[in-house]
Amino acid sequence: MPIRIPPALQLLFFSSLMFVVKTQAPFVNFTHGSLPIIAILLTASGLTLIIAGGALFRTHNTTVNPLKPDNASKLVVAGIYRYTRNPMYLGFLLILSAWCIYLGNLLNILFVPCFIYTLSILNIRAEEHALSNKFGEYYSEYCARVRRWI
Repeated sequence: MPIRIPPALQLLFFSSLMFVVKTQAPFVNFTHGSLPIIAILLTASGLTLIIAGGALFRTHNTTVNPLKPDNASKLVVAGIYRYTRNPMYLGFLLILSAWCIYLGNLLNILFVPCFIYTLSILNIRAEEHALSNKFGEYYSEYCARVRRWI
């Protein structure tokens, strides 16, 4: 069984690394007056995706626990799930990107693809496998129609 780490903990881990890098590598810091506004907009967008995705799971009475994809009772394909298979993970990605922009350190950009990679390896692969086993062709058709991220 693969290692599973909750996405929120992964977000916290990478956010912490970004803060450390900002303080330890100030020579690549940058500032601009619009960075806080951009960060706020990205954070709001990310929170909206997380809430919308979670609300749809609750509406359909299926699990929101990323560590137990086998407990899914329904495949949610409505609402935001018509555009992305992982709106909550996309929301986390937007929040991490907002933090990166807010901190204003060029090296922190490197953590964004690392976050995507760890989510994909530690969570998404196992979820997709479980959903494929549970929902079969219906899930395969959904994957063919809707992209993993955007």
